[in-house]
Amino acid sequence: MPPAIVGGKMLLKRDCYFDAAGANRPLHIWLPDDYAYTDEHYPVMYFFDGHNLYRNEDATYGKSWGLADFLSG
Repeated sequence: MPPAIVGGKMLLKRDCYFDAAGANRPLHIWLPDDYAYTDEHYPVMYFFDGHNLYRNEDATYGKSWGLADFLSG
């Protein structure tokens, strides 16, 4: 799946095998603008329910937490 561009940032969606569930689960990965072009190291934050974090169109009830706007801000 190609990355979604949200507020100038890349949002990658990838499936990852989750052993405890015995199934694939989607990962939503938010990357800084220059991630592909720099050797800079970035801090990492992990959240559950990533589909509810960034985009309203991905959120369970149509309303995200607005993290895309916050990170772009």
